[in-house]
Amino acid sequence: MSDANDVGSDDDPSTPAIAVTLAATFFVGSVFSSTVVHEVLGRRGLPAAPLAYAMVFSPISYAVVVSEERIQQSRHWPTIEKLWYPGIIGAAMVGPVIATAFFPAAFGRSLPRGIPTAIALTTSIAAPALAVARGLSQRKKAGGRP
Repeated sequence: MSDANDVGSDDDPSTPAIAVTLAATFFVGSVFSSTVVHEVLGRRGLPAAPLAYAMVFSPISYAVVVSEERIQQSRHWPTIEKLWYPGIIGAAMVGPVIATAFFPAAFGRSLPRGIPTAIALTTSIAAPALAVARGLSQRKKAGGRP
């Protein structure tokens, strides 16, 4: 039975937020690396592979967040532990890059070279900055220290 105070449990209202944050974080990171690979391969535009991969990885990230606590409590955890986080990061970050290498679909193919990388880099910097600013703003509204 799952306690409502357990982070990552099915009943925890923060579970969807954690899963979305996980998926968004990996998506933003994979967009930059996929865009660099896309341009190195001589293709134009922003690669579509990270977006397609995010549609697949988002439900998986939810399942990971929900099941992580149960998996950590299982007797198999000592065996899995060394590969758990590197496996998640690898699947989330390397998967889109591999997909980009093999599937040349892209958005904005008319953009000049370098602009897609600049867009991806700006997004990679702006998204976390906005998330931190939003968190600080909410903390300030709640009366906490920034």
